[in-house]
Amino acid sequence: MKLGIRSKLFLGSLALIGVCLTAAELYLSNALETQLTERIRADLLIRAALISDRVAAALPRLDDAAAVDRLPDEPGPRSGARARRS
Repeated sequence: MKLGIRSKLFLGSLALIGVCLTAAELYLSNALETQLTERIRADLLIRAALISDRVAAALPRLDDAAAVDRLPDEPGPRSGARARRS
């Protein structure tokens, strides 16, 4: 069966679209992963600094175990996170 010019153009277009989508997937998946990882890392560092400042400002005596135990419980509900007990 002989293909006409329209069929050849259609198949060429499909092949070009496939190549473009593959190249975009390879490039964008790496770029997006890097960008999202950096954003999450920066956010976690900011949250850690805020918690560190809060704990330093309200630091109870370290021999008062009950007061030290309550520190991670306070910001948990506000931040939507939970503190894991070890």
